[in-house]
Amino acid sequence: MLREDGPHALIAFDLGAEEYRMVSLPECGAVDFYLKFEVLNGCLCVRHYYLKKGVDLWVMKEYGVKESWTKLICIEQSNIRFAIYLEPLPYSKNGKKVLLQHDFRSFRWYDLEKKTIEMVGINGEPDHFGTTVCLGSLVPLDGGRPDDSKDQATKDKKKEKVIRR
Repeated sequence: MLREDGPHALIAFDLGAEEYRMVSLPECGAVDFYLKFEVLNGCLCVRHYYLKKGVDLWVMKEYGVKESWTKLICIEQSNIRFAIYLEPLPYSKNGKKVLLQHDFRSFRWYDLEKKTIEMVGINGEPDHFGTTVCLGSLVPLDGGRPDDSKDQATKDKKKEKVIRR
């Protein structure tokens, strides 16, 4: 039976081995908090929301290794209104900042070295919005083989030539 001390746990299912296992969570030292799991730059990410206190963002640098949890961001509620609604998006190109969506209304850069937050202004930004980070994939959405589209394109060109003659 899977168990972990405390009320919060992350259970992973290995599709290849068809086995469940516990993934250790970072030590947060608090009792009243909410968890939100995400992926940031290919790493497992956990947001700890502390009631009326703020938010911590942890990243697991090496999957499955408890000691690899690193606290990336710590923002107190007094530093930003509604810190509970901060959602990490991608890193900046130089890796020194993390883009955060805030309260479905704005974007902020969090500077990892200076530990500061900077508002990002976007012309024409709507009052409310949602964001999703999408990763490119070579797997087609229609379930076909990746090379099927090339074969179909070649067939379509041959048909086009026949029709033109």
